[in-house]
Amino acid sequence: MVAEGRARVRAAGVEVAHTPGTVLVRDSKRPEYARLAVGPGAWTGFVAHAVTS
Repeated sequence: MVAEGRARVRAAGVEVAHTPGTVLVRDSKRPEYARLAVGPGAWTGFVAHAVTS
């Protein structure tokens, strides 16, 4: 889904928003909880590791 110019992907209660220079991650079932912000390189590394594990 696309909202406010940001691409969002939801899976298993996790919401990821790609913004210029930052990837934002939160628990979509509990949006009031803390959010995680990482750089694009860190996110790419995390996803690559998750896919190979």
